[in-house]
Amino acid sequence: MEPTTLTVLVVTASILGSVAVDVGVNTVQNWYDTFYQDAFWGNRKNSPELEAQLAKEEAEINRLIRESDAVNGAVPRL
Repeated sequence: MEPTTLTVLVVTASILGSVAVDVGVNTVQNWYDTFYQDAFWGNRKNSPELEAQLAKEEAEINRLIRESDAVNGAVPRL
């Protein structure tokens, strides 16, 4: 086998292997999106108390981030 042919074979196998891994990862992500999220998270109950608690926690996190940015001299985010 010529060195050029061997090089082409190795490069082709590498590219095909990368494509195969990419397709496999996309398949797993699609399975997660369609099965796991829809089956479990789509059916959870939303209570007003939990929504209010979540909004309060998110506001606290945003406040802490803004304070940290002010202390570190970062440009404020909008």
